[in-house]
Amino acid sequence: MVDDALDRYGAVLTELVADPEALLRPDADLDARWRAVVIDGALSDEVTARAFDRLHHDRMVIMPGPHGRAYRHVAVDVGPADGSRTDHLSFTWCGYSPGVGVHVDTGEVLDDEVAHARGTGTLRLIEDTWRLETLDEFELDLLGPGADDPCRSG
Repeated sequence: MVDDALDRYGAVLTELVADPEALLRPDADLDARWRAVVIDGALSDEVTARAFDRLHHDRMVIMPGPHGRAYRHVAVDVGPADGSRTDHLSFTWCGYSPGVGVHVDTGEVLDDEVAHARGTGTLRLIEDTWRLETLDEFELDLLGPGADDPCRSG
């Protein structure tokens, strides 16, 4: 269930960072799909603000990497966030960020560094759907352009 929630997050996040303004377009359903994956609050606010800042100040969007995603997170360890509650889960995660930052006007590649991150997170069960509440990064390494996914299992 945690990997499913993280996979849904990676899919919608990939769309968001490639076209942040889709969140604002009434003809797009990105806002509804984002809210179905991430709980309104600090995580949602931080991620969307960073995407808009990148777009408007850096003139950059993040395009998917070679496997169709800009970001991939997988659970490493899962446990209850609070032993007395069944609607919260905590987890540690491994993240891979193969997305490529491109200039929105010229298409020039501005950032092709691949990142490997680790962190912790929490999920909360809302209306039969596990949604991300937090996703905190505590370690980040730059692996260089084209680096393989260190989180891939199997």
